[in-house]
Amino acid sequence: MTRLHQRFPGQRARRSVLVVVLAGCALLVAYVLELHARFDWAQSTLEQIEPRHARLAGLLQAAPDIEVALERAASQLSGFVYPSSTTADRMGTDLQQRARQVAEAAGLSVINSRIAPGEDGELLESVRLVLTVQGTQSHLRQMLLTLPSEAPRIRLEALQVQAARGRGAIDRISAQFTLTVSRMKQ
Repeated sequence: MTRLHQRFPGQRARRSVLVVVLAGCALLVAYVLELHARFDWAQSTLEQIEPRHARLAGLLQAAPDIEVALERAASQLSGFVYPSSTTADRMGTDLQQRARQVAEAAGLSVINSRIAPGEDGELLESVRLVLTVQGTQSHLRQMLLTLPSEAPRIRLEALQVQAARGRGAIDRISAQFTLTVSRMKQ
């Protein structure tokens, strides 16, 4: 038995070894639980991120198509609005010249034109022109048919038509147009 005691020290030493082994096991269990909690967190985060990542990957893959579409949209937009580099004064002057040319080409006489401030929206800024013309109904019809072909687009906001007054006013009308053009804000 003395040999057995030499191989196995006293009860106190055995308890100390047992406590150290149990403490090590407890630390190991705590470490494994922490790793498991972090793994679960990482899994749930990946599940949340995965759809976003797929969308971004799709956008990256579609980037050339998107750039072509943006260029096409910008070129089409130039037919409707002035570029942001155009000043409001320049827009008003250009609108006045173009509207007079369209009216005169249609056979109308321009009586008066004045540039008025337009609306200032979130994305667009506009300039108005009040144009008074005289002529026949067919001349007025011709002008109304020609306006939509102008680029950048001239929008007709209001039109007042009345019979012309004075001598020789038979079959003549007077019309007041409110025309608008817009430009992109920067």
